[in-house]
Amino acid sequence: MSNIKQYIFLIKVIFLFFQLILISSCSSLNESNSDCADCLPRPVQLNEVSIQVDFNIPEQNNFFISGTYINSFTPLITSFLTNRKVNSNPAKKLDIKKKFEQKFSGFNIHNYNVNLYKISYFIQSVVTNEPVQVSGLFIVPDVNKEIPILVFSPGSRLGDSAEVPSEGNSDELYTILGSLLSSTLGFATFIPDYVGWGDSDNFTHHYMNANEAVQIVLNGVEAAYEFSLTLGGTLNFSLNKDVILSGYSQGGVAALLSTIYVERFPTHYPNINLVASLPMGGVPNLREHIIQIYNNKSYELSSFLPYILITNDESYDFYTDFADIMDADNHADIEHCITSGEYTLMECDTLIDSNDPLGVYEDDWLNAFLLNIYDGNYSDPLERFVFENSAYYLLNDWEAQDHLGYRFYHCSGDTYTFFDIDNDFVDYLKSEKNANASMINFGDYDHMECIIPSITDAVYWLSTVY
Repeated sequence: MSNIKQYIFLIKVIFLFFQLILISSCSSLNESNSDCADCLPRPVQLNEVSIQVDFNIPEQNNFFISGTYINSFTPLITSFLTNRKVNSNPAKKLDIKKKFEQKFSGFNIHNYNVNLYKISYFIQSVVTNEPVQVSGLFIVPDVNKEIPILVFSPGSRLGDSAEVPSEGNSDELYTILGSLLSSTLGFATFIPDYVGWGDSDNFTHHYMNANEAVQIVLNGVEAAYEFSLTLGGTLNFSLNKDVILSGYSQGGVAALLSTIYVERFPTHYPNINLVASLPMGGVPNLREHIIQIYNNKSYELSSFLPYILITNDESYDFYTDFADIMDADNHADIEHCITSGEYTLMECDTLIDSNDPLGVYEDDWLNAFLLNIYDGNYSDPLERFVFENSAYYLLNDWEAQDHLGYRFYHCSGDTYTFFDIDNDFVDYLKSEKNANASMINFGDYDHMECIIPSITDAVYWLSTVY
């Protein structure tokens, strides 16, 4: 009998021993060396990790290809305020309009006629390193003086039906917006098409890719400057090389990344003197953004991660077959939605449950990915993408410049891009980089509702400081 008791006791000890091992390996993610794929307790609290990544953009000196006149007109502010893409919530439309009117009450903004041009220029492919012809919309007001260029980079888009700014369609959002910015401020305006539209419509748009976004913006500004030199006999303006970078959503990311790059490598773009940066509604840290999606469990922009995976696979080699990482019966539909050009981003969102946007992936693959970005392990391609394409991890030796400032815009009610992450980034710039940075928060407006207050405040601010 005593042998039986000893045997039972030994079994209990062994069982307890394995429990302790399991608890140790599956400890809270506050233990940075956790390798337990099944242990990801919500909410995940991120710690700082040491990351060494950088841009990979070759120095270039051949930008401008051609410029083509489109048309001239005098834009109306009401055409922007009533545009369907910036008024997704009619209940808040009057409140937004009231704030706009209050902002400009008693303020005499300009109303210049503007001239629209399509510009074609080169960037280097992030896949082949070969030149790719891309395009953008260049808008100049009828003024007789030296003026700066204000860049406004568009938000996320998908599909062949998305607006192509370089077409200069005055009924479309970005053409209206760019024209209004030029008309009211008296600045030149540049709006890039992004790879995948305009001249590069036969190429893949690499969503959230830092190296592509920076070139699309900064190469476009260099091309616009070169083109402006050819307009001397046509228009009376000249560009003074001052540049203001701005954009909303994905465009806010592009503006921020371009700001960091041009201030770290100013000799790569000799005709750009950055005087202000105004990123709006962006994502400065993909690591925090993805973990926040996991913590929240739900996310309206549910095709966000598939869009990154599918469009950047050719340069990062994330997977052999998309089906290998998916645990969804409709994985082929998701892939087709993103690659076919037939659907918008919102239509692709409907294929993935917004209440469980990460539930479409294989559990082991997803948990390993989340644990790796928690630990700062970027040996795998997707983890490397997260760090290599986050503004926060690309700061490196960046030093804040003494100019008009870094003015961020974000609404705390934003459910597409998260205010707290952007605000923490601004706090970091102020405390650790001694930057003249500020966050402008218009409260509980959601992502689309935040566009009008952000842009109108930016116009007012620029008109008073420049």
